[in-house]
Amino acid sequence: MSGIEIAGLVLGALPLVISGLQWYQDEGLSTARDWWRFRKNFNSFLVDVAIQQKTFTCHIESLLAQIVVSEDQLQALLSDPGNAEWEDPGLAKRLRERFPDTYILITNALQNLCTSVNALCHEIGLGDIQVNRPALTYWLCS
Repeated sequence: MSGIEIAGLVLGALPLVISGLQWYQDEGLSTARDWWRFRKNFNSFLVDVAIQQKTFTCHIESLLAQIVVSEDQLQALLSDPGNAEWEDPGLAKRLRERFPDTYILITNALQNLCTSVNALCHEIGLGDIQVNRPALTYWLCS
C-alpha cells in the first residue's frame, strides 16, 4: 500500500475513533470510580484526538493539492476515504515524484500513524482499520 492510500485509511479511521471515544465516554465508563477526574481527562483527550484529526486532514489536503490532477479529485479523496481513487498508482507515483527525498519518510510516518490509530481503535473496542479491497492489501505488501 502506498503512503497515500494509508493516508486515506487514516482519514477514514479518525472519525471512527472519535465516535468510539464518544460512545465510550457516554456508555462504557459510567461506573468508574473517580468519575469526575476521569471525565475531565477523558474530555481533554477527546478534544486532543479531534484536533489531531483536523490537523491531519489539513496536512493531507495540502499534500494532495500538490499531486492531484483536479479540484474534483481532491474533493473526492477528502470527502470519501473509501474512494477507489486512493488506490490509483498514478497518485502514489506523483507523490514519489513530487517528494523524492522525503517519500519514504512520508510513507513511514503514515504507516506509523496507521499503526497508532489501529492500536487506539483496538483499545476502545473498535477493532482494526479494515482493509477490504484487495488492491489496498497489494499496495501494503509491495
